[in-house]
Amino acid sequence: MENIKRNIFKAFTIGCIVLILSCFVNTATVKADAPVGTVTVSVERFTLGQGYFIEPEEVPIYAGDTGADLLDRVLGGPDAYETKENSSYGFYLAVIKNADAGVLDIPMYIQEMSGYRVTNEQNDGNKHYPGLGEFSYSEKSGWMYMVNNTFPQQGMGYYIPKDGDVVRYQFTLWGTGKDVGDKYDGSGIFIANRDALTKYIAEFNGRADKDVLLSIQHIQDAYDNAMKIIQDLTLDQSSVDSALAYLKTAVDARNLQGIRLNQEKMNLQYETEGELQVIYDPEDCRVEQGVVWSSSDESIVYVDGGIVYATGVGTATITATLGDFTASCEVTVSEESAEKPLQSISLNQSEVSLGKGKTTALKVSYSPADTTDDKTVTWRSDNEQVAAVDGNGRITAVAKGEAVIMAQVGSFTADCRVTVTEDDPVDPPDITDEDIAAVKEVVRLAAILNTNASPSLDEVKVVENAYNNLTSAQQSLLTPEQDANIQVAINSGYSKVLSRVVAICEPATDTVQAVIDSGGKPDDQSLFDLVQAEKALNAIGDYDGFLTKDQEIYDQAEKKMKKVTGALTVINASDNGVTVKGRSLTLPWTVQVVAQAVEVTAEQRAALKADAQYLDPAVESQYEIRLRDFAAAESADAIPEYDTQGKSFKITMPSGGYTAPGLGEHGQLTLLHNGERVGFVDEKGNALVTYDAQNKRFSFSTDAFSTFTVVSDSRIAIESFILSDTEKTLLLDIANPSFELSVLSFKPYDTTDKNRLTYTSSDPSVASVDDKGIVTGHVKGTAVITAEVCGIKNQCTVTVKMNRYVDFESYWPTFRKNNSNMAIVDASLPNAGNNLTEKWINSDINTGGKQMTAGTPLVVDNYIFVATQNNKLYKLDKNTGAIVKEAKLAKEVGFFSYATYGDGMIFVPEEKGTIEAFNADTLDSLWRTESFGGQSNCQVTYADGFIYSGTWSGSTNKGTFFCIDTTSNGEIYQINGIRRARWVSDDDGGYYWSGATVVGDAVIFGGDSGVVQSRNKSTGALIDRYATGGVIRSCIAYDAGTSALYFTAGGGATANGITGGGKVFKLGVTSDGHYTGAKVAELPAASTTSPVVYNGRVYVTTQKANGSGHEEDYNKATVIDQGNTENGKLAVLDAGSLSMIYQTDIGGPSKASPLLTTAYTADGQQTVYLYITVNNHDGAIVRVKDWAGNTTPQAEVIYRAPGDEQEYTTTSLNCDADGTIYYRNDRGHLMALTGTSEPVREAAPVEGRLGMQKGSKAGSDGMTARASGKTASKAEDEFKPWDFDGAMLPYSRSVSKTPSGKEQLKKAAVVLGCTAAAMAALYITGCALWPKLVKKP
Repeated sequence: MENIKRNIFKAFTIGCIVLILSCFVNTATVKADAPVGTVTVSVERFTLGQGYFIEPEEVPIYAGDTGADLLDRVLGGPDAYETKENSSYGFYLAVIKNADAGVLDIPMYIQEMSGYRVTNEQNDGNKHYPGLGEFSYSEKSGWMYMVNNTFPQQGMGYYIPKDGDVVRYQFTLWGTGKDVGDKYDGSGIFIANRDALTKYIAEFNGRADKDVLLSIQHIQDAYDNAMKIIQDLTLDQSSVDSALAYLKTAVDARNLQGIRLNQEKMNLQYETEGELQVIYDPEDCRVEQGVVWSSSDESIVYVDGGIVYATGVGTATITATLGDFTASCEVTVSEESAEKPLQSISLNQSEVSLGKGKTTALKVSYSPADTTDDKTVTWRSDNEQVAAVDGNGRITAVAKGEAVIMAQVGSFTADCRVTVTEDDPVDPPDITDEDIAAVKEVVRLAAILNTNASPSLDEVKVVENAYNNLTSAQQSLLTPEQDANIQVAINSGYSKVLSRVVAICEPATDTVQAVIDSGGKPDDQSLFDLVQAEKALNAIGDYDGFLTKDQEIYDQAEKKMKKVTGALTVINASDNGVTVKGRSLTLPWTVQVVAQAVEVTAEQRAALKADAQYLDPAVESQYEIRLRDFAAAESADAIPEYDTQGKSFKITMPSGGYTAPGLGEHGQLTLLHNGERVGFVDEKGNALVTYDAQNKRFSFSTDAFSTFTVVSDSRIAIESFILSDTEKTLLLDIANPSFELSVLSFKPYDTTDKNRLTYTSSDPSVASVDDKGIVTGHVKGTAVITAEVCGIKNQCTVTVKMNRYVDFESYWPTFRKNNSNMAIVDASLPNAGNNLTEKWINSDINTGGKQMTAGTPLVVDNYIFVATQNNKLYKLDKNTGAIVKEAKLAKEVGFFSYATYGDGMIFVPEEKGTIEAFNADTLDSLWRTESFGGQSNCQVTYADGFIYSGTWSGSTNKGTFFCIDTTSNGEIYQINGIRRARWVSDDDGGYYWSGATVVGDAVIFGGDSGVVQSRNKSTGALIDRYATGGVIRSCIAYDAGTSALYFTAGGGATANGITGGGKVFKLGVTSDGHYTGAKVAELPAASTTSPVVYNGRVYVTTQKANGSGHEEDYNKATVIDQGNTENGKLAVLDAGSLSMIYQTDIGGPSKASPLLTTAYTADGQQTVYLYITVNNHDGAIVRVKDWAGNTTPQAEVIYRAPGDEQEYTTTSLNCDADGTIYYRNDRGHLMALTGTSEPVREAAPVEGRLGMQKGSKAGSDGMTARASGKTASKAEDEFKPWDFDGAMLPYSRSVSKTPSGKEQLKKAAVVLGCTAAAMAALYITGCALWPKLVKKP
């Protein structure tokens, strides 16, 4: 029996062990003999710039394999890596041994995205070196794995490989996978899918002929390109796909024998383009992605993908290179064409009607009018039996009918439809006296021209134009005889003019030609005369109706002129060894180059010697060069300079005794223009001055003329340098707001000036820079960092911001102006003697008759931002109130919504404890917070990138006070646009109107629990607490002068406000958020308003004494009565002792905190004015005057809205820097108020007031007093922390100390369930073994 017991015990023990082991074993240990497939595997260190640890390879898999087995097989066994025990992932890869190459080249995108700047020099180091694993170089680093371009949300031991999978083990340096594309929270960067390329590289690496293939240069190039592309995680999908296609194509073209171009020579005109194509041998071995194009001279032509661009006149060679093969084409660029090709023609008439026997003339117009193409016109009729046309375009009507006359010039045609009628047409044209007069005038002018023995060209053209401008009706009045006489007169006139022009041209051309033939240069008078002769010849050359004999005379004169001017084109372009050419056009022959060598003075040599830009300068050549324009001259005695505007020229001039540097020697040529340095390189980066050793000449380009100097120097002078950045934004919301500004490249690369690099900052208080170029941001602003080398400067503009959004100037960014919560301004608000009137009223922001307040309008960037129960955020013009822009809110807003501006964002509280963030510039919604439940009645406090606010779900239920990180660091708490809290406080009581203040690193707030909490603003850790014993519904005001907090509290809370007596508290506070002592004073009545502390006095408004909070308390007009003990008061207390100095009646209850201006304190008695709204049905504004030592109440009503606008109001006033006051009441309309001498309006009747501040339900008209809150239980259910699955840190945490009872019950249920399952398994095992154990031997 003992044996049986022992056997049972053993069985029980074995069963327990089996059960326990089964809980921990998650990888198969038995493998099949044969592989069941293959997977592609790689181990990558791209985030460190170290490439592959293991390049892509194909690995067999077996039945039962997991991702852990796969890694083990690739790395060569467990000795190659370390795992982490007791990990929730099962198999957890901690370190791969010997995986760190030791040299970092961290991609810039990681340096920019990391919260505290992980760089090659600034990182946490690698404690595992030479191993590589978790926490190497940053706190968010480690090994991850990707399967088929997806990051599995499970440990490697749980992944079962499948045939064809692509498995990439990747090292993440920052963001727990964000830098390699893991979007677990929706914010990882996009990384292109590299699986196909990885798989092909693995196949290639496994080929038996890999080495043979890589010996072929174009395949090696494609392979190198693929390896480069796949390791650069910033490249897009098209780049990755292109690299794969390139490699595949290159491998397929392994039999390529050579390449050639489709042209060996190409001619282009300046600023045109051509195309070259590669021809492959054999044709099916095309590798277009691998072709590299180059130009021997990019100043003449440059090439991009086979497209050749002509950029200068000359000849250059274009070369295509593919691996070991090359092919070339010689490209010659000629000057810009002066030709103007014909584009179209048209006729002066498209339809004409003629009586039989009548004539009319058609005239051709050319486009462009000054075309250089042949203008010869061919005329024809499609029906000559109806209408005939001669060679000059004159139509003759032959017989009744229709015909089409067509004119053709080159390939262009134009038509005129002709209708011929009987001698007496049915509808003869209307002939006017003006028509008759026009015809007579042409006949008269022709007669005069016929009698003129020596007409001018203008006189001939007057007759020609008058004749051509006759309409068809007018031409029909001409008799055939008159028509012939006119044409004879015109032809004769041109013949006479031609004779006179030829008489001028012959001596002019003969004189110049004789000089040229003798080897001389014509004088100014000869050139001037020749220019005038050519102008006259060109002017008459436009006529296309010469008689045959005259045409021969003209052609001979033109030939002679072209011969002499052609010779002058060359002669005039040079002088004294200096030649000037146009870069795009040959200089006109009428432009003459005048060059004179200029002697170098001793002063000039001394100046060059003293110039730090030189080492040992020598002037090699110096000429004064001018261009004279004979075409623009009015006489030979005054030849003007040629206009070079918009033109570019190439100059060559003698190099004197200059000798080019020998092999290994340094030399530099500098060009000076009028003594001023032009530089070393031209606009394309080519040498500005080139030397032709064979012809002993310097060449350079210019667009202006005077004295040019070429200076040689042995120093390798810097020409330019490029900075790593020209603009940079530093965000203070990251741990280390700095970057390194460096020089990317010097030109020339071997300049001796590199060590002369210096850095300076225009404002070191904003951004400083050290001598190594490390730029560090300190406060918000802009600074210009200047890098300088030998007078050459490059700049980088550094903008220091809190975050990535546009930050605007904000005069009133939050409920009480700033985080002191006291609304103290220096704006000149209307003071004694001035009442208020409306500058504008905007009623469009609240439609549908809703009753609402919705918080204080914000004054930002000269705009007003306000959220309303229209469920919109409005941006208004501050001067007119007009809506500039609006944005739809994601959720509704309640009766109160105290928005806040901070660093480019607007934060709007919405229903169910949600805050929505908007871009203040665009009003685009950025994100929303999680829903904390309840009502969002508290102001939003913004400080250093965090917002703080609280919710209210009833006076006896819990509310939530929460902190949201609005910076880029807060993105780790965000999924799908919903941002979780950084921390929350779920202490008893809610938060209603109880806004927070910030003191140092502490955020301090109170609520319905009556406890004033001081917590670390970043972590939520409790610093201090103070219990008032009452209900706090005021903002916590902070006065730095007294180092104290001021706030009000009451005895209890209802939906309508505070009940019982009111108290004001003064609570001392240190700079680190600890309390130092409290004082308390009774107020005349309950108060929910925030105290204002100034000049040793505390100002607090109260509700009505003994008020019930019901509507009857407010249905009165505001009347100041210092004898009234029931009305609300402004209490004035001593800021040190809290003793009451005096109190003034304000005519009714107030739930608004005062607005105080100090603009008038220089009056000798430190006078201040306070502006308060009164919550009576007229919603009046009361102004109180106070000064140092005053004990006498001085209060007056200074504003009531127009009668139809009057309504109750709980809003506190705010203003802008111009002194405009912004006012809202329960109608939800916004009013801009300014000073007036008009009397204050009377109160409107009570009837018609909305009267819904009691918080009643919405009526049929849709009005509602405030957003209804959830029950406490629903609010608690809605706010759940994220389940932590080991993939990353939890999104949020509560600063409360104990878990809820529900959570404890859940945990207990899980433990009990597991225990029961284990016991059942053991029981079944025991029952199965029992018969065997009790069987006798």
